[in-house]
Amino acid sequence: MAAKQDTRPYQLIDLFVLVYQTKYGKKPTVNKYRDRWGFTDMIDSIGYERSVEVVKYFLSIDRPTHTLVWLFNNFDRLDEQIKVRDEDRKRRAKMLSETKKRVEGGS
Repeated sequence: MAAKQDTRPYQLIDLFVLVYQTKYGKKPTVNKYRDRWGFTDMIDSIGYERSVEVVKYFLSIDRPTHTLVWLFNNFDRLDEQIKVRDEDRKRRAKMLSETKKRVEGGS
C-alpha cells in the first residue's frame, strides 16, 4: 500500500499562486513537482503555519520580483524578520500605553 502523500507543500504552492495572482494580475510560472521540495524543506524547518505567514509576508514586501528560488534561499531570513517585526510591534505598543498612562496621570 502506498504511503499517503503530504499535501501541505501543494497547499503552499496554491497559496503562493493565489496571492501572486492577486498582487500582479497574472499567474506565475510554477513547476509543482520541483517546487514542492522547496516548500517541503520550508515546512520541515519552520513548520506549516509559519510557512504560510512567510509566503504571505514575502509577497507583501516591496521587491522587484517575487521568485520562488529567492524565497527558498531566504525563507529563514524572512522568518527572522517577521519575528523581529512582531517583537517591535509589542514593544512599541507597550511604550505607547506607558506613555499614555504618564500623560493622563500627569494632567
